Amino acid sequence: MKNQTVNLTVNEAKTLESLINSMYAEYNFSDVDINDISKFTNIPTKKLRGIISSLVKKDLVEKEENDSGFVILYLTDLVAGYVNNWRNEAGEPVKLSCNGQILFA
Repeated sequence: MKNQTVNLTVNEAKTLESLINSMYAEYNFSDVDINDISKFTNIPTKKLRGIISSLVKKDLVEKEENDSGFVILYLTDLVAGYVNNWRNEAGEPVKLSCNGQILFA
């Protein structure tokens, strides 16, 4: 799949970019909650849940719901390479496009 291009909606691209930009620690660590992404993107949480579900179906994001009510979001290996300090461990990410334009090129 890494040689294919994954097409995203505008809101999927905005959400994924926000999640990528929120990753700061070691590879595959996340403390980013769906509420954080809602604040960063100004997309209401209710709508964001649908967007996240779509990104999960596309195998770009994983989510973990915990007992405290937080929904922690993780990048899959298909896109983890877009995080600068994860590129060596994650490898080359898939190509992403939105409205016919390649993203993160």
